[in-house]
Amino acid sequence: MIYVDKDDNWFVFDEFYESGKTIDYIAGVVNSKRTVSPITATYGDPSGAQWIQEFAQRGIYITPATKEVRTNFNSWVRYGIEKVAEKLKQTSGKSISINYKQTEKGCPGLFIFSGCTNAIREFETYRWKEKSVSQAQDLNEPDVPEKANDHAMSALRYFAVSYKTPAPIEEIPDDTKKMEGWY
Repeated sequence: MIYVDKDDNWFVFDEFYESGKTIDYIAGVVNSKRTVSPITATYGDPSGAQWIQEFAQRGIYITPATKEVRTNFNSWVRYGIEKVAEKLKQTSGKSISINYKQTEKGCPGLFIFSGCTNAIREFETYRWKEKSVSQAQDLNEPDVPEKANDHAMSALRYFAVSYKTPAPIEEIPDDTKKMEGWY
């Protein structure tokens, strides 16, 4: 689960990471988490139309991840990886309060809570697929990540390509604030 604060910082604070479970079991776990923290959006693998439909029958509505390619990226996978990488970069002048203490200036925009052990492990082991000699000579051949132990990274990537930062709320004019009912 990811929380986004008003400054567009991403906090990965919970994960569900089990294999071999039925859709009914997974849906039960996800629905139970809603009582602890409201879920406002769920993104998933766009190639999983059948799974998305089956989860919808159980009250979990999954939006297929946005698969469009933007800027100069040759694949939506690479675009998602780059969006996550941007969040990991330290930005000057940006700070955040954690546990009521202000962090030093220049912190990233993506935080992983210590309880998300699988996401942490995958961050540490995520690798680019080695290119063959012929591929290494072809500069147009795209870099692709290894397709192993990457479920948390894929989930984060689905979020990264699909989540749209809400437009900032414009300041309300002073004369509007004087209207009856304004708090």
